[in-house]
Amino acid sequence: MMLRSLLQIRFKLAAHKQSRRGQSFDLLTRGDGRTGPGLKKSSADCDALRTKLPPNPLPPPPNAPLIVCGIRNVPGRLFAMGVSIDTLTSALSEIGGRPVIDRTRLAGTWDFDVHYTPDPMPTRDALPPDSAPIDPNGPSIFTALREQLGLTLEARTGPIETLVIDHIERPTPD
Repeated sequence: MMLRSLLQIRFKLAAHKQSRRGQSFDLLTRGDGRTGPGLKKSSADCDALRTKLPPNPLPPPPNAPLIVCGIRNVPGRLFAMGVSIDTLTSALSEIGGRPVIDRTRLAGTWDFDVHYTPDPMPTRDALPPDSAPIDPNGPSIFTALREQLGLTLEARTGPIETLVIDHIERPTPD
């Protein structure tokens, strides 16, 4: 709400949401509803852990071990602890380049660590300096999700909620 207010005041932004036909992915569970070996219900109490954090904690380094109550998306690896499936769909939207709609019906928070080969494969210069090497012969994100988490990304064409910008101006000087 604060960001929306800032954009409206400083940029005179006017926008609305509209349903348009487009390409997306549905995120689905297996037919039997079971999850894969890499998707586990989280036992982290995120609310309690957040109260113990300093007001403005520094972000962990790019290839840090699992983080608590968050997600990390680096080329070739997607790992999280204590996140909702909605958080996973947001990260998958970035990886897949189109919206991902949660059709799993999985509630609560989850832990996972998915290793995959990005397409296209990033150059070494594009990776964080301390990141682990990526296996060029590893599974695609689609295969990794199916094998490691028991989830499937299924392509579809249909209505997608889109943000339409009606008006925007250069920011006013301070």
